[in-house]
Amino acid sequence: MTASAPGPATRWLFARQRFGITPGLDGVRALLARLGNPEARFDAVLVAGTNGKGATTAALAEMLRQAGVRTGRFVSPHLSEPGERVVVDGVPMSPAAFEAAAARIRPHVEATGATFFEALTAMACQAFARAGCRTVVAEVGMGGRWDATNALEPVASLITSVGLDHTERLGDTVAEVAGEKAGILRSGRPAWTSARGDALDALRARARSLGAPLRSLHDPEVEVSIRLRGWEGLEVDVAQGGEGATLRSPWLGRHQGENLALAALGARELGVGWDAVRAGAASATWPGRLERIAPARPDLPAVRLLLDGAHNPDAARALASTLEALSSRPELVFGASSDKDVRGVLGALAPHVTQLHATRARLSPRALSAAEVAAEAAACGIPVAGHYQDPREAVTAAMWAAHGAGSAAGVLVAGSLYLVGEVRPWLLGEASPAFERWQ
Repeated sequence: MTASAPGPATRWLFARQRFGITPGLDGVRALLARLGNPEARFDAVLVAGTNGKGATTAALAEMLRQAGVRTGRFVSPHLSEPGERVVVDGVPMSPAAFEAAAARIRPHVEATGATFFEALTAMACQAFARAGCRTVVAEVGMGGRWDATNALEPVASLITSVGLDHTERLGDTVAEVAGEKAGILRSGRPAWTSARGDALDALRARARSLGAPLRSLHDPEVEVSIRLRGWEGLEVDVAQGGEGATLRSPWLGRHQGENLALAALGARELGVGWDAVRAGAASATWPGRLERIAPARPDLPAVRLLLDGAHNPDAARALASTLEALSSRPELVFGASSDKDVRGVLGALAPHVTQLHATRARLSPRALSAAEVAAEAAACGIPVAGHYQDPREAVTAAMWAAHGAGSAAGVLVAGSLYLVGEVRPWLLGEASPAFERWQ
C-alpha cells in the first residue's frame, strides 16, 4: 500500500529540508512573532539528550494526558508519516490537517526565510495553541542551545543520556555535547537528567551558573530500580524522598527503564499524581524503538520481529545489552546514514547477531549504499548474507533465513530510523512514506 499524494503545501514544506539547518534562534523567533507568538499560550517542557529523548517525551506526554491535561507532543523525526511529529492528546495530526497547517504558515516562512525545522516548530506551536493544549512536551531536534525548540520558554526541562553524536556541530567530547544540551536549562526552572559521568558534571556546572535547580536520577534521595521481564517488558520502581511507585511497561530494554523513570520524575515535578504516572507508563507507545511487531503479511513466515532505530554507538550498546538479556541472536537487517559511526554501531552489535542483510533506506539521500554497509559489517566480523537495494527484500530474506534455521531469535531491523520507518508500514499493511528524508 502506498501513501496518498501529499498536498502542495506539505510538498513545499518538505522541500525545505534540502536547505539544511541554520544554528541560532533569531529565525524561529521572527517566525513565531509573525504568527502571534502561539508558544505563549501553553506551558512547554523541553526534552534534550543524545538517546532516549523521544521515548521520554512520549512517556511524559502520556502521563500528563492520563492526568487529564490537554497535552501536545512534538517529536522529530517522524517514523513514517509527518503528522506523527505533532500529536494532541495521543492523536497524530492527520494528512489533511498537516496540509492545512503548512498552508497557513507558508507566507510567513517565505517572508522570514525560515528553515524546514524552524517552520515545523512554529507550525506545531500554532497547531497546539489552536487545539487548546495546556502543556506541550517538545523533543529537542539537535543539541539544545541553538535548536529551534529552544525558542520556547520551558516550565521544566529534561535531559536524557548524553553521548557523542552530531560531533561536527556539538563538539568532540561528551562534556562539550552536554554543554550544548544544557542550553535548554532556565534560571529558577526545575530540571531533571539521567546523564552520567562527564556529561552530568558539565550539566551541573552549567545549572549552577544559571541558577537552575537540576536534579539527577543518581542523586542520593532518588531511588530507581529496574527489573527486566523478558519479552513482557519492564518494571521500574521510582521514588524520591521516600515517596514513589512501581511502573509497569511493555517497553524492552534497561535503558527504557531510565527513560520512564526520568519521565515519571518530570511528571511529578509538574504536579501529576502517581496513579496517572503509572497509567501513562503502562499505555505509552514509542513505535520503531525496540518495538516487537507481528507482520500483517501472509507471504512472510511467522518469526519474531524487532525494530529499533539505533544509529549511534551508545544506542547500539543499549540494544546489544537488551539482546543479551533476552537471549536473542537475530538475523540483522541494517542500513545507516553516511554521517554516522557505522563501524561503531556494527561493532557493538556484532557479538549479538547471526548474520547481516545489508540494505539502505530508499527515501534517504544520505544513506550509505548496501554495498558500503556490507563492507563495514565484514570489517566488524559479521557474516554478510547479502545486500539489497530494496529494504523489503532484505527483510523478507532475513525472515526466511530465521524461519529456516528454526530459531526463536527472529529478525532485527536497525541502524537507521528512516529504514525502520520505511519497512514498518509495509510489514503492517499500512501506507508507505512519500517523502525524501533529510531531517
